[in-house]
This record gives sequence, structure tokens and C-alpha cells, in this order.
Amino acid sequence: MALVAVCTSVKTQLVQAGVTTPIVVLRHELPSGSPTDARDMMREAIRRRHGIRNNMALIGMVGQFKSHKAYVRGVRVLAALQSAA
Repeated sequence: MALVAVCTSVKTQLVQAGVTTPIVVLRHELPSGSPTDARDMMREAIRRRHGIRNNMALIGMVGQFKSHKAYVRGVRVLAALQSAA
């Protein structure tokens, strides 16, 4: 299991907050205006590059590391999913 951060500063903040799950930095690589086929091909390439299986669930949290973004809740959800697996 891995956590994906949108930039190195978010990764640093997650580590400082005590997250021990491996964290991969993945910047905005899927353009929102791309045709579906192109997005699917990019998604597959990104998953291969980072070793993310197609059947692996991903939890996305994007934005500044601020309390109103509920990152703590996201980490709790991740922990609950991990313990349920």
C-alpha cells in the first residue's frame, strides 16, 4: 500500500505528521480535458511506472495540508482500510 502526494512539500508534511505508509509524489499528470482513451492510457502508464496494480484502490486527497481539508480523516480512513484487509 502506498500514499500518493501531489508534491514533495505535502509528502514532507505527511511524514512530519507521523504517516509511516510509503509515500509517492505524483504531480497532476492526468489532464482533465483529455479524451477518455488518452486518460486511460496515461493512467495505465502512471500505474506501471509507480508499480500500482490495476486492482489496487487509490484514495485521493488534493490541496494544501490544512485542517479544513480533512487529511487526518483521510489517514484514518486509510488506516481502517488497511486493518480491514
